[in-house]
Amino acid sequence: MELRINMNYLISYDISHSPARSRVLKVLRQYSEHYQKSVFECDLPRNDIENLIKKLEIFIEKTDGLLVMPLHAGASNWQLGNAVNIRKTSSNTSSLLVI
Repeated sequence: MELRINMNYLISYDISHSPARSRVLKVLRQYSEHYQKSVFECDLPRNDIENLIKKLEIFIEKTDGLLVMPLHAGASNWQLGNAVNIRKTSSNTSSLLVI
């Protein structure tokens, strides 16, 4: 039996071509919380994040960018400004929000 431990990931993209950007947005909304235009947070097991990256890479051109960064439990996250409200995701961590 495979142990499936979830991990939080921050996903951000910079895609210049509108149709590709729309497709990436549609896929990411199925897996994650959408914070700002191109910033998402998701809570997935390693296999699922790898599958998500495979789904997204077909839309990424050489001039585009896609960042998938693991967020470690217990790490401090901050928000400056009022664009998004801080939410608790568990008893000891806050969601990472864009500054």
